[in-house]
Amino acid sequence: MLKAQKADRDLSEMREPFISSQKASVSGSYCNTSVQTERDQLFQKQAFPAALQKTDGKSVSSRVSPQKTMEAEGRNYPTSQVPGPKEQRPNSKTISAKVHCVGSPSPNKILYEATSMERFLDLVDKYWHGYKSLHCNEKFLSQAGPLLSAMQKSTLTDQQKDSIEVHQELDNLLLEKKALKNTLSEQDQKYSIRINNLMSEMSSTKKEKEALKKHLDQLLEENTNLKSHLSHVDQNVKTPNTLNSLQSKFIELQNLNQQISSENNHLKQRLQQYSKIQELAEMLQESHRTLVSTNEHLLQELTETRKRHKAEVEQLHWSYNQLKKTMGRISPSSLDNSRC
Repeated sequence: MLKAQKADRDLSEMREPFISSQKASVSGSYCNTSVQTERDQLFQKQAFPAALQKTDGKSVSSRVSPQKTMEAEGRNYPTSQVPGPKEQRPNSKTISAKVHCVGSPSPNKILYEATSMERFLDLVDKYWHGYKSLHCNEKFLSQAGPLLSAMQKSTLTDQQKDSIEVHQELDNLLLEKKALKNTLSEQDQKYSIRINNLMSEMSSTKKEKEALKKHLDQLLEENTNLKSHLSHVDQNVKTPNTLNSLQSKFIELQNLNQQISSENNHLKQRLQQYSKIQELAEMLQESHRTLVSTNEHLLQELTETRKRHKAEVEQLHWSYNQLKKTMGRISPSSLDNSRC
């Protein structure tokens, strides 16, 4: 038991300098804390059901000893390399816990990381033979270097992908923010226009209300005046003098009505005469239009005949000149012939 504890301490002292050099690349890329969340434990249970075993009735899914995984796979190691049943290697457990502790990873990513880390731990278990036995082991170093570089590259690519996705989401959010600002400004403009329209309508309705109030006051005043005038007329009608005056006024109004009716008949007759005169004027205008059109047609024909006559005269002058020229040519020769 004491030998096994001493071997574990030697293993921890041997692994600490080598792992501390790679701590920034492993722990910084995979996890910032050594405690796993419930989400990581769920992913580990889905990815590695064979590696999760129970010890003393407690679940140790987050901490799996490399030796037990090797025994489950059927590998046999020397007794000097195998720790006690209750003594497990703390560094291997903490490293495996740190490797699996990734913030919200995908299942494929967990599988890749777990297999690469298991290979690394397998190499440690394979080539470890005591204190500082791995520092000068070229086979171990040659095989562990590519594994660690591959793990580091995978973490860098994942970080780049995550940063690209974050930038894309940020750009989308900025675009959405701009669109929301534009819609908000448009809505503000619409609301301001609507408020201005409502204010103008409100002012116009107030003005109309004031005008209606004034008109109502005027109508009420006229109504009171008419009522007073009606009462005054009633009082005058009741007296006998007013009856005589009203009869005389009625007779005058009848005479005036007869005169107006006679004037109206006279005006109707004159209106009929005016309509007849207007019809005659329209007929004369129509005949004048026809005469003007015929005159224009005759003028066109006259101009055409003048043009034809002028052309004929020019043709006659030309033929006369040609005849004159021909006669001038023919006359000397005929004289010579007659002399001969």
